Amino acid sequence: QGGRWYFWQWSADSPYGNQPIRNETANVHIVPGTPNLRRALLALDSDDVIALEGWLVDIGGPSGARWVTSVSRSDVGDGSCELLYVTTLKTTERVYQ
Repeated sequence: QGGRWYFWQWSADSPYGNQPIRNETANVHIVPGTPNLRRALLALDSDDVIALEGWLVDIGGPSGARWVTSVSRSDVGDGSCELLYVTTLKTTERVYQ
């Protein structure tokens, strides 16, 4: 991850190439739906296995600025990230809403 962009690289002996990596990964920006979800999301460790539920959303500001979510897994570059409004976070031990 670099700024708002993410990059990948793989070794020559990897079973995965550029296309599968691009199509099966995403740069997802998380919008917690509640203060409780925000706390739970911030407390996650990098090796935690989780499931998120929610909606892909577009975000607009009072100045008219807009941030539009991607709805395709084949796009790349500017505008290809997803904005996920999280309503539920499931860990192996708990469910947060």
